[in-house]
Amino acid sequence: MPHALGPDRSCGRAQMPQTHRLLVACLLPVAVAAAWWLPAVLRGTYLADDYYLLSTLLDGGQVDWPRVRDQFAESWLFASIYWRPVFNLSLALNVAWLGDSARALLLVNLGLHLGVVFLTGWLCARVAPPSRAAWAALAGGLFCALHPVSAEPVLWVSARVTGLEVALRMVALVLFVAHLRRDRDRASLVLLVAASALALGAKESAVTLPAHFAALELVAAPRGHAWRDRLRTWRPIALLVVAYFGVRLAVLGQLGTPAPTSLGDSVRLTAAKLHVLLDPGAQGVAALLAWLGLAVLALFNARRERTLPALAAGAVLFAGWLLACLAPTYQKALEPALVGARMLYGALPVLALALTRAFASNRVPWLAAAVAIALGIWQLPTTGDIAARYGAAWRQMRLAADGVQSLGVGATPARPLAVLTMPPTAGAPGPMHPMVYYATAARPFVPDPTPVVGLGAVATRVAHSPGVLFDPTPVHAWLGAGGRVAHWSAAGAAMLAFTRGDAAPALTRDPATPDVARFRVPRAALAVEALEVRASLEAAGGVVHWLTAQGELPQLALRFAGGVSRDGQRIFTVDLTQHPPLLALALFGTELLGLRIELHQGALHDVAAAPRLAPLPLPSGHAPLQGEEVPWSDLGARLMAPNVTDNAQLHLWLVGEALCCKVPVQPGVPVQLPYETAASLRATARALRRQRYHYFFAATAPQGAPGSARSSLGWFHLGPP
Repeated sequence: MPHALGPDRSCGRAQMPQTHRLLVACLLPVAVAAAWWLPAVLRGTYLADDYYLLSTLLDGGQVDWPRVRDQFAESWLFASIYWRPVFNLSLALNVAWLGDSARALLLVNLGLHLGVVFLTGWLCARVAPPSRAAWAALAGGLFCALHPVSAEPVLWVSARVTGLEVALRMVALVLFVAHLRRDRDRASLVLLVAASALALGAKESAVTLPAHFAALELVAAPRGHAWRDRLRTWRPIALLVVAYFGVRLAVLGQLGTPAPTSLGDSVRLTAAKLHVLLDPGAQGVAALLAWLGLAVLALFNARRERTLPALAAGAVLFAGWLLACLAPTYQKALEPALVGARMLYGALPVLALALTRAFASNRVPWLAAAVAIALGIWQLPTTGDIAARYGAAWRQMRLAADGVQSLGVGATPARPLAVLTMPPTAGAPGPMHPMVYYATAARPFVPDPTPVVGLGAVATRVAHSPGVLFDPTPVHAWLGAGGRVAHWSAAGAAMLAFTRGDAAPALTRDPATPDVARFRVPRAALAVEALEVRASLEAAGGVVHWLTAQGELPQLALRFAGGVSRDGQRIFTVDLTQHPPLLALALFGTELLGLRIELHQGALHDVAAAPRLAPLPLPSGHAPLQGEEVPWSDLGARLMAPNVTDNAQLHLWLVGEALCCKVPVQPGVPVQLPYETAASLRATARALRRQRYHYFFAATAPQGAPGSARSSLGWFHLGPP
């Protein structure tokens, strides 16, 4: 394999008289990247998992240093396969030194990216012929500076986990080359191992570092080193990797991530990621011709050591090196709009290094540089589009945070504002995690905290929280207790709130259509919790059809059956708190005009609406808690389950600032929390320090039968586990 670096003396003044040109060539891409990204960074704010991450490290806006220290011996957040204490430490130091604003955090993200750009250019120069080093540094650095996959590590606080690992990885690679050039001296080896250890502690994808070192050993190692000298370099690297896996086994109980589902899926995902790296702007033929042009320029090299077999071997080497960068992400597919492209960020420097092979020609280096720079220019529209999407997401989150603050005026710990949904920020990192909706009104995200709880995800079930779209019971409980539920309105691009009055919604029968009853005024979709349908004795059940301004919507139909016979009638009690489509209507701002009752048989006599379910009394001597601190040992005894009718199922709902649990319980006995629920409570208390909970019991009977009821809302502080 040809080498581009000579022995240590080759870096002296005689062999490298143009060091200043090389430095300028490395710094120019840095200046371009800074000019491009800085305006966006200065406008940035928190998005998605940023709230989640900082909530684990900060307490009241201050760094919780014991918590930061403890995370060196714990899994990262709630994930069982990640160990990233160096990343956590970087965020903590960032807040301690520069403050907790998103701008301060994003400026450090940008600094890390600029470091990657500079080190990429420097490394490209080191593996290129000395006479072409400046051209290589310029093209390699520019390729990394504005590539679309660098958007997430720069513009998203949480994506620092990738930016930090890649920056530390680049430091390790540069130190490895320096170690080779200095005849493998001990001091550079110590620094190399230290940088590698920090990279491993930042993110597990740094485990591919040995593959990078092996590639550099082939590309950049001076000739003539004995195998004994090489072993002295690789022995501490091997020990470091073994130690890293030992720590993972001790902390996480496992060595790595699950195996891929199939080889075909891995190949398909890898091909898609390579396409993003090589042609992020979907230029198609133009990008393909540019890459082919670089390959042809490399083939026209006239130097003796650049023979065709050597070029082929080099191509195979760099292809394997590039795939090693993508290997840790084989299971992750990119989402639309390149969301998740941060996973490809570590491949940029290697791809830039592959570009430098085209600069071996001693005839047309400027042409090779022009083609490489054109590749970078063609990336700009895609990069600009991603930056614009971040700008839109930031504006959304500012509106949402301001809305939560405004709607939360007057909220108290006894009756905090409940947040149901936040902006989805499509095209940016993704939706904010429902566990930390409370953070939009907590320090350090706002100066004046407001009591807030999160009612969970709307569309999907997530850890520690059932999707309320599938069970809107807690929304009704909050409204029934006089609380306010905030939600994001996509149509109005603002936070709105559900509220409910005490008056019973009045229904009037339509003489022309006896099966239709209309509200005197349009009602909010969540204004009614129950219907009482009275029919002739032969009625066996039926269907409730809702009338809206858009007419009857078939997907809203609610079936009921059973009922009880009383006073010569069949009476059906219809529980609407279990009917998710009404919540969907409310989120879209659709009001109810009335309803139509379709009976399977018999005649409809009357229908009445109730704003609340029947009250479910707690056992004697167990009034609802009102802010007391409850030790773990007393939790079951203090939450005594009420008695319910034989046909009803009973559940305890726990609604916390960062948790929403539905627990089946036995009537009339102390509550026994399942292992999963208790583990969720402990994990939430440990990671997010959230131990204030509201609770209620809900009895659910079959639709149409009596027995559905709900207890009043209580709240307590859970003592330390």
